Amino acid sequence: MAIEPYLFHDYLETKISVDDRSLNAAVRSALLDRIELAADVGGAPAAAPFRVLDIGTGTGAMVRRLAGWISRMPPERRPPRVRIVGVDSEPGSLVEAERRFAPEAGAEGLEAKFIRGDLSRPGAGWAVPGNYDLITANAVLDLLPLDRAVGHLRSLLAPAGSLYATINYDGLTELIPGYEDERYEASLLAWYDRTMDRRRLPEMAEAGSQDDSPSGVAGGRKAVPAGAGGPAGRGAGMGGGSRTGRALAGAVLRAGFDLAAIGSSDWVIFPEAGRYPARDADFLRYILAMIHGEALRNRRLAGRRLEHWYRSRREAVDAGILLLIVHQIDLLALRR
Repeated sequence: MAIEPYLFHDYLETKISVDDRSLNAAVRSALLDRIELAADVGGAPAAAPFRVLDIGTGTGAMVRRLAGWISRMPPERRPPRVRIVGVDSEPGSLVEAERRFAPEAGAEGLEAKFIRGDLSRPGAGWAVPGNYDLITANAVLDLLPLDRAVGHLRSLLAPAGSLYATINYDGLTELIPGYEDERYEASLLAWYDRTMDRRRLPEMAEAGSQDDSPSGVAGGRKAVPAGAGGPAGRGAGMGGGSRTGRALAGAVLRAGFDLAAIGSSDWVIFPEAGRYPARDADFLRYILAMIHGEALRNRRLAGRRLEHWYRSRREAVDAGILLLIVHQIDLLALRR
């Protein structure tokens, strides 16, 4: 089953604490160093603001996260003025982003606005070449034709601007303890990855079999991606796919970036003394629902075996015994 839009917003919120624990510390530190350098260059408060674009902003989690990081920097080490633009193609997400950013809005010198848009419309008012000092992309590049998307993002950056791309799925999803039918679960997870590799962007979608064609919900992302109406790329609109993490480093180098930092940002979710922290149990239930929803579209996987698997794995969450490991990559790249 697909996640309804209002539930998808809740899924994104359950994901925030998971991502917070998973973001690579060294890559984040390198990003903060770049922001601090901008403060040194920017000089007086009257200087131009530090400009940030967050693509696929969803409910604004990365905007809130970045605002928090900057607001906690010593005043003399942060840019005196910061302007963040969060872009998403889904209006309901933008409403949530505006509402949830309100508590952060009073941070001195920091402003954010949320705009409906996607990368297929480069003429939009927010997509101005050379306009941004930093572009953030959290868990979204697997939905875009990678080389062309990275090249387009580079064009939006000012000289020496930075691309901070995080939670890029890299081909491993593991549920522990092992399922009673290991081969069946392996087939489920392989299909789940395959939906990422075969997904087409909304305007490129073609009619296909309801039984065998992936719907585009994979890797914990939604079918109609936030901010992801990008130009056709590999395979007539294919996304970066299930190996985006390892492919991204090559894509940024080809596009004219220097790689400043790279590291893993794996999700590792486990119960502590039988209890999951924060809302991790709800997050796990959403992930299981998305795997289940994809498998329903494959007649070789759907049926009683699928329903037994789904029930068994949900019961493991309820009992506080299911672990999830997902391999992902973060990187920081600097425009040459």
